[in-house]
Amino acid sequence: MIRAAEASRFVLWVRALSARGYDLFVGPTQRAGGRWHGVVLIEGVTAKALAQVQAEAAPVLVVATAPGRHQVWVRVAETLDGKTAAPWARTLAARYMGVIRQPKQHARRGVCRA
Repeated sequence: MIRAAEASRFVLWVRALSARGYDLFVGPTQRAGGRWHGVVLIEGVTAKALAQVQAEAAPVLVVATAPGRHQVWVRVAETLDGKTAAPWARTLAARYMGVIRQPKQHARRGVCRA
């Protein structure tokens, strides 16, 4: 669990990187033992679909990524394994008209963990 002070430092760090022109991707990570945090990340969610997600799924985080588009993080379990995470992500992305992104789809140039 991230505390408020840690989150504030992280936001400052992200803003500094962004100001220097870095492209940033923040997503759920694996815990020790190969299990994933029980959060599914859905991208490209419209404002209309966001209202539906908020009413039905109580997202843990919503990030405005572009005008009218949002990244939504939804907790579906305490932890997930690879076999369980992908079906959850596909189901939620289809329901809320979003796109799923899995870590292996992104180039890993200098990954930083805060």
